[in-house]
Amino acid sequence: MGIVTDYLRKTIARQIEEHESHIVLWFDPERHYTAFAQSLSLPGVTVARYEGSFFALRHAIDDLLKGDDPPRLLVYVPLAEEDTHDALSELAATAAILKPGQGSTQRNTRLSVVARRALRPVLGDEKADEVARQVEADRLSLADLDQLGSVDGGSAVIKTIFGTTDPQDVALAFLDTERHDEKIIARKAIDELAQLFGRAFGVTWPGNLECSGLRIRLARHLLTVEFLASLTGTPPPELATIRLPTDPEVLEACTALVRAWRLRRDLQSSYVTHAKRVEQELRLDSISFTLAELRNSETFAITEQALQSVVEQALIGQPAEETLDLAQTRITGFWSERCPAIQARWALTHTAGLLLREAARIERELKVTPADPVVLLRAYAEGEQPWCLLDTYQRNLERRWHTFELSDQPASQTLENLVTRARQRYMEVGDLLACTFTRALARSKGALPGLSRQRDTFVSCVRPALAKGKTAYVLVDALRFEMARELQHGLNNEYQSQLTVAVGAVPTITEIGMASLMPGAEGDAHIVPAGEGKVGLQIGNVLLKDRQSRLNWLRKQVNEPLVIAELEEMLPKPSPALDSKLQQARLIVVTSQEIDELAERDNIRLARKVMDDVLVDLARLVRKLREYGCETIIIAADHGYLFGDELDSSMKIDPPGGKTIDLHRRVWIGRGGADSDAYLRFSLASFGLGDDLDIAVPRGLGAFKVSGGARAYFHGGLAPQELAIPVLTLQPAPTGRLTPPDAIQWSLVPGTKKIATRFFSVQITARSNGLFEFHPPRVRIEVRSKGANIAEPVSATYGLVEGTQEIELRTQTNDPKSVEPNTVTMMISGEAGKTATVHLLDAETGRELAKIEKIDITLLAL
Repeated sequence: MGIVTDYLRKTIARQIEEHESHIVLWFDPERHYTAFAQSLSLPGVTVARYEGSFFALRHAIDDLLKGDDPPRLLVYVPLAEEDTHDALSELAATAAILKPGQGSTQRNTRLSVVARRALRPVLGDEKADEVARQVEADRLSLADLDQLGSVDGGSAVIKTIFGTTDPQDVALAFLDTERHDEKIIARKAIDELAQLFGRAFGVTWPGNLECSGLRIRLARHLLTVEFLASLTGTPPPELATIRLPTDPEVLEACTALVRAWRLRRDLQSSYVTHAKRVEQELRLDSISFTLAELRNSETFAITEQALQSVVEQALIGQPAEETLDLAQTRITGFWSERCPAIQARWALTHTAGLLLREAARIERELKVTPADPVVLLRAYAEGEQPWCLLDTYQRNLERRWHTFELSDQPASQTLENLVTRARQRYMEVGDLLACTFTRALARSKGALPGLSRQRDTFVSCVRPALAKGKTAYVLVDALRFEMARELQHGLNNEYQSQLTVAVGAVPTITEIGMASLMPGAEGDAHIVPAGEGKVGLQIGNVLLKDRQSRLNWLRKQVNEPLVIAELEEMLPKPSPALDSKLQQARLIVVTSQEIDELAERDNIRLARKVMDDVLVDLARLVRKLREYGCETIIIAADHGYLFGDELDSSMKIDPPGGKTIDLHRRVWIGRGGADSDAYLRFSLASFGLGDDLDIAVPRGLGAFKVSGGARAYFHGGLAPQELAIPVLTLQPAPTGRLTPPDAIQWSLVPGTKKIATRFFSVQITARSNGLFEFHPPRVRIEVRSKGANIAEPVSATYGLVEGTQEIELRTQTNDPKSVEPNTVTMMISGEAGKTATVHLLDAETGRELAKIEKIDITLLAL
C-alpha cells in the first residue's frame, strides 16, 4: 500500500471510530477511488458499495441498521450526493459525509487535497503543493501517487511514468524503447521530460517536441558529446563547431550515461540503432582521424573501422607493443561483440602484428646468437618464446586471411597492405633463418650433438611406454613443430605432456621421415635408391619405400597385440569391428597422410584448412585413445614444411645435375654434379644415412627448378621448419570435476536472428547451481547444416585456443558461479542449407551443453 492510500485508509478508519454513529457515507463523483474502495478492508467495519442499485444497497445495510448493536459501517457511492436523489437521505442524516469539497478538511476527499495532506510530511510543503497541482491538472492518479514514496527532488509525474526521477535511469529507459510514450503523452509530460534532460545533460530543446523528436535529439546530443570527449587532442575541423558542455559534472553525466548504455546488454540494440543514425548525420565516414585521436573512442562503428585502418597502417610502419595491445583489446570491445566482421578483422590485424613483431625479434636475435646449429635449432624449438612462433603466427595469419571476407569491410586496403607486409617479412626473416642455420650446419658437417634423432623415437619413446602399459603411436604427415606445440597447449589441462625436438632424418621427405619413425631405424639404416626416381630407407636388409612396406615391417617388429588404423577411421567413431580390435590392442598405431597430398597438388586453400583441421582432429583422437585405455600417447611427424608465398623466378635455382636419384623442390639426391653458391651440398654419410649419396639443399627459402609440383608448399630441405621434428608425449592427467555437468545452466544466444553473412556470432553464458567451486569445462561450437558442421571459430572475446579451435571459459571475478560472457565469431565456410542448428559441446566429452534449435540462413550460395 502506498503513502496516499495508507493515509486515506487511516482517515476513513478514524472518521468511523470518532463519529457518534460510527457510520461513514462516502461520495466519489470523480471515481478516483473505485479500485481502492473495491479492495478496502477495515477490521470490524462492514464495507458496502453502490453497484448500480440503491434498492440492493439499502437491502444490504437495512438489517445492520435495525440490529441492537450500532454497526461500524462504510458506504461507498461513486456518485455525487445530488445524483442520488435522496435515496440515502435517512442514512446521510446520521452518517459522517466524505466527499470532494466537503467543508471539513478531514472529510474532503478531493484527490489533490488528500495527496497534499498525505505527502506533505514526506516531500515538504512546496513539493506536496506541486504534486497537488499535477493531480488537479489530471496528470496523476491515485495509483500514480502511491508510487511516489519520494521523488528525490524530481517530478512526481516523471516518477510515475519511469519509476524514478534519476535523469540517467529515465534517459536510458526513454532512449531504449517507445513503450513509455503513451503515458508521457497522456500525462502531458513531454515538456517536463525535456527540461529534466536539458538540466542534466546541458542542452536546450526547441518547443513543441514530440517523443520521437526528443528521443532522436537526446541520442544525438549524448553520443556526439561522448564521442568528442573521447577524442585525444583538438577535434577535426569538421567537428570543431560542436560545443561540449562546459560544466564538468554535466560532461561526466553525458559520458557516463553513454558508457552505461553500451554496457547494458539489455539496451545494446537501441544503442546500435541510434549510433548508426548519428554517425551518418555527422558524416563521420568523410573525416580522417589519427590513431591518437581514436585510441579511446568506442562510440561509433564507423570510427571503430576507421581505427582499424589507422592501427593497420601503424603496424605496417612499426609493430609497437602499445599498438598490438590496442588491437588485442579491441577484439573484446563493444563493436567486436556486436559486429562479428569487426571482431574477425581485429583478430586478423592482431595476428599480422604479432608476426611482424616476431620477425623483428628474430632478426635482432639472429645477429647475436652463436652460429652453432644446435644453439639455433634449440632457439627455434625451445623456451618460452621459441622462434617457431613466427611460423605459428604465419599459419594463423594465412588461415584467417583465406577465410576473411573483404567485401564485408569498408576501406580494407590498409588491411591488405598489412597482410602483404607481414607475408614479406615472414619470407625475409624465414630466409635469413634458413641461410644462417644451413651455413652453420655445413660448418659442423651435419653434426648436431646433444639433440635426439627422429630415428630414435620408437626405441626411446614407444618401447619404454609399451613396457609400462597400453600405448598409442600417432604418425602425422607434415606436423610442423610449432603445430605440435599449439596442440600441446590445447591439451595442457587434460594431460601431462612433454614436447621435445628431434632432428629429422634427411632428406626431410615422407618416404624417409615415416620410415625413420619405425623400430630398428635407430641402428643400421641407409638411404638407397628405390627405383623410378625415388629413395627409401633400408633397415638391415629390408627396404622401406612406401606405406605398405613400413606397416609390414612394423607388424613384424612388434610382438604385442597391435592395431593400425587411419585417422579418418577413428573419427568420429570407429566401426564395431575396429572398436573390438582397439579394445584388445596393446599398441595402437594411427596414421595420417593428407597434408602432403593436398598441398603438393597445389590445392593451397584446402591444404591450409586441413593443416588446422588436423589439430582439431588430433585433439579429438587423443581423447578417443584415452577412452580406449591408452596410458601413453606419442605423436610424431615425418617432416616439417615451408608454406609461404609462391616462389618467383629469382628464388628458383638449377639443380646440381650429375646422376640424379631423386629431385624435389627443396632437395636433390644423387651423385656428382656441380657445386654452386645457391645451394649447400652434404654427404648423407655426414648424417649417418649413406655412403655414396649426396644431397643438395637451397641455402635459404629458394627451390630447385622442378617440373610440376607445388608452388608454395615445400619440404625436403634443412631449414629449421623442415628439420625440427616434434615428439609429443601425452599421459592423461587425473580428472574429476568439482561441478557436475547437470549443475550448470548454459545459455547460447545468437548475435543475429538469421545467418546473413559469413561471419556469425554466438554468445556463451553459464551459471552453476552447485555448492562448490565452479570450474567451467572447455567447450567448442558447431554450426550444423545439411548434416555437417559448416563453420569454424575465428575469434572470441577471450579463450580461443587457435590450434584445437576450442574455447577456454573463465568465471566472473565478482560472481564466481557465473561464466564471463564470451562472444565467439564463427566463419561459415561449408555448404549451407536453408537452416542451421548451433551446438555448444563439452570439448573433452563431446556432450551437448546447449543448442539453438533453428536459425535461418539467407547467405548467397557458397
